[in-house]
This record gives sequence, structure tokens and C-alpha cells, in this order.
Amino acid sequence: MVYRFISEHKNQYTIRETAGVFGVSSSAYYKWVKHGVFDRRSQRDAELVRLIRKIQLQHQGRYGSLRIREALRND
Repeated sequence: MVYRFISEHKNQYTIRETAGVFGVSSSAYYKWVKHGVFDRRSQRDAELVRLIRKIQLQHQGRYGSLRIREALRND
């Protein structure tokens, strides 16, 4: 993740320099630091992947994207 990399290297480079290299704004980085916005999204994504895998296992891998989407909506 870009913001984690920026955070880990902030002692070597300025936030503005590193953010510019990755094409993100320094204000977006500071928002991430303050609110952890992107970490929450990563957690939601991981939960969604877990649910999709559970549905696939229940149906022995026979469900495609349309059926999985329908199953997720019905839960």
C-alpha cells in the first residue's frame, strides 16, 4: 500500500516527495494517518473475499460471479 510505504520512509524522504512519486496528494496521506480510511476499506475487502470463498466452498466451486453476487445480496 502506498500510504504505508510513505509512512515507513518518512524519515528518509519528505511526505510531499514520496507522495508525488506515487501520484497521490500529501493531504490524502494525512487523511489516511488521521482517520485510517484506507485500512477500513481493506478490512471490508478482506471480509468480502472471505464471504465469496465461503459461498464457493458451499457450492463446490460451481457458482460464478452472477450467482455469487445474488448470494451476497440475499445474506
